[in-house]
Amino acid sequence: MCFYILPVTSAQPDADDKAPEEAKEQDLAIKNIDCHVIENTKAHHADMYQHVEKGLLIVRRGQKFEITITFNREFDIRKDQIAIMFSTGKDVH
Repeated sequence: MCFYILPVTSAQPDADDKAPEEAKEQDLAIKNIDCHVIENTKAHHADMYQHVEKGLLIVRRGQKFEITITFNREFDIRKDQIAIMFSTGKDVH
């Protein structure tokens, strides 16, 4: 499985918002994604696969798993949107 997390930037700033140059600095951006590989693969009984040693996440369908996404600023549910795309199969890239 492969997944992509894309912040969706806001369209147009309001008249009261900061200038476009300052608004760009405020756009939501991903700083880090922690897939909790060790914890998730143990919970999914996949910790013996060689891929795990390379830091790749292996999970089984039907079971929950956790990831932590760190952004450049606080996520505001009223203004920010993110899209997460999951892909599975032999060639997921």
